[in-house]
Amino acid sequence: MNSLYLAHPYDWMAHYGIPGMQWGKRRFQNKDGSLTPAGKKRYAKAARGHMRSEEGDVKGFLKEGVSRGLSPMERVRLKASYNKLLGDLGDADNANAKLKSIANEKAQKKFEEEIAKNPDRYKGVFNAAARKILREQVSREAVKSSREENPDLVTRINAGSDSVKAWKDVCRDVTDRLVGEYGNQKVRMFSSKTVGDVLSDTLEKITIEEWYD
Repeated sequence: MNSLYLAHPYDWMAHYGIPGMQWGKRRFQNKDGSLTPAGKKRYAKAARGHMRSEEGDVKGFLKEGVSRGLSPMERVRLKASYNKLLGDLGDADNANAKLKSIANEKAQKKFEEEIAKNPDRYKGVFNAAARKILREQVSREAVKSSREENPDLVTRINAGSDSVKAWKDVCRDVTDRLVGEYGNQKVRMFSSKTVGDVLSDTLEKITIEEWYD
């Protein structure tokens, strides 16, 4: 028989795991994909390395963490929160534009009425300063009265601001799920920013579409 096919009794590979390893128990991720405490520690350490390196890609590393370090349900809730933010901000912009148009129309009407009632005070080249003061005054009054007369528009505008605050809370919650207490470590010795701060700030600027590039 050709000796090429004869296996030596000691020619094999074996893997005995690592100290503390238990059969059926994952070290870094739970069954649903979320990170274990050990996984959060490892992720925080790697994230800090990206932040301290000039060639580090914090954004790309965070995108990978979101796609691999969160459970499917957490990613669904994250996407729903982001879509709500976009919807509320779009509605707030429309409401703000409408309220601004109402206020500008009222201010212009009041401005023209005042000039018509007091032509000597406001007309002419030498009364430009008086006209400027008048326009600023009627504009302030128009904005105030328009907000009082259109509470529904104000509510929609405020909803946009509330959604921005809620989105920041969501980003902080996601960051906590990725790094936990290990996110409290400083990026650098004398830096005021923590690993969690940088991750949360970065997450706020990433769009849903970018996560699924």
